Amino acid sequence: MCHPCVLQCLLSKCQQLAELHISGNPFCKERFSYHQELQSRIPSLELLDGLTTKRQSGRVGSAPVMRPMSASTIVSARQVESQLRNVEQQLSTFQSDLGQRFSSLRATMDSLPVEPPPSARSVGDRSDSRPSSGASSRPVSRCSSRARLKEAKDFAAKNFQL
Repeated sequence: MCHPCVLQCLLSKCQQLAELHISGNPFCKERFSYHQELQSRIPSLELLDGLTTKRQSGRVGSAPVMRPMSASTIVSARQVESQLRNVEQQLSTFQSDLGQRFSSLRATMDSLPVEPPPSARSVGDRSDSRPSSGASSRPVSRCSSRARLKEAKDFAAKNFQL
């Protein structure tokens, strides 16, 4: 007698067996039709390798018969729920932290002057004239963007971790 036949004969004596996981069993690899053979030998079998074996008796659109979850399924479901709660909490923390940083940045940007300070304006009063071609002269901008960039860099270095 072959090994799969011995296995099926032994399992057929378990008439109350409702759930069976045998995928990956080397005895079952020899035969491709072991699902049908096991279903015929063990009529009480409801789940085979995680798949429902019972045909629904009743209306076509009726809900399937519910059966209790196995312990491993409950543990897996709880682990997934725990991971989801952890990810949701991390997302909430990230959103609040990002919102606080954005509010701080907006408050700082709102506190910056729209016009450059008068001392910077008097230096850059030649707004329409182009600088001379001398090597030491630098172009002066109308809105003092260098000063504002320096303030923004100083603020970022002080308030943000880069």
